Amino acid sequence: MTTSEAEKLVDKEKAQEDFLLFFEDIYMELSKFGQLEALHVVDNLGDHMIGHVYANFRDEEMASDALQVLQGRYYDGRTCQVEFSPVTDFREARCRDYDEESCSRGGFCNFLHVKPVPMCLIRSLEDDAEEDRRRHIWEKEHEERDARRERRKKRREEKGDRESDRKKRRHRNEDNDNDRRRHVDSDDDDARR
Repeated sequence: MTTSEAEKLVDKEKAQEDFLLFFEDIYMELSKFGQLEALHVVDNLGDHMIGHVYANFRDEEMASDALQVLQGRYYDGRTCQVEFSPVTDFREARCRDYDEESCSRGGFCNFLHVKPVPMCLIRSLEDDAEEDRRRHIWEKEHEERDARRERRKKRREEKGDRESDRKKRRHRNEDNDNDRRRHVDSDDDDARR
């Protein structure tokens, strides 16, 4: 192997490693909005397809949330331009020749040339995303529970304050009644004398 062949091999390995890191970043970011059915990164070179990533969410509401949040955000110094895709079945949009490594049109083909991703990575990312979603739900439930406890505590304190105020008023009223009785009793005593 020559030096230039070794450099090309290292460059290919580095490019593949960078791609897998990119795929992992995108997958984990998108999975925050819901379960992904598929994530496709295209390898096409045509201006209308270069740099495209297609995400297929389990339901449209999840996709809508992702679109709203990601629109205009930056990734690696580039602005994300997010939009809904009219493609509903990615199997039909894929270049079968590319999948069989025989596409004669190369990177300028109008069908998707989807970069392959190892299934073990996808499964691992699915598991991580599911664990993150569960953790988020658990944290949200605990935050809600803590907020409910705080509201109950506050109501008890307010109720205790109201009860304390009632006792004070009752005590004041009893003191006033006792003062009146004493005053009436002393008037009676004066009258009897």
